[in-house]
Amino acid sequence: MKAMKKYLLALAAVLCCAMTTAVFTSCNNDDDDTVFGEYYTETAGINMAGEVICVKMDEALVKAFGNKEYYKLDDNKAIRVCDEVANEYREELAGVIYLRVHFGSTDPDAENNKMIKQYLFPF
Repeated sequence: MKAMKKYLLALAAVLCCAMTTAVFTSCNNDDDDTVFGEYYTETAGINMAGEVICVKMDEALVKAFGNKEYYKLDDNKAIRVCDEVANEYREELAGVIYLRVHFGSTDPDAENNKMIKQYLFPF
């Protein structure tokens, strides 16, 4: 009877440790792939018409994503938004515009900027 009681107590202790470990490790969110940052546009070289289009694209991006410092990134949505502006002004511009993303990172060595799409006008 005493041996059975020891086994049951040992089993209860093992189950308690296993459940505690499972609970604490399941609350970890390291596998969350959500990336935050902000989109912006820029022209290649000095191009006043391109600057105007960049302002229009940036305004459309703010309208689509909100006016926050960093937000959840969606490259496809950003490209659709800028494509609409580019198509609207495609006849009025000659030059290059880059759609870029700036990632919200606290790592000083991280590469925080990436080009998403390049617009070559006229197209």
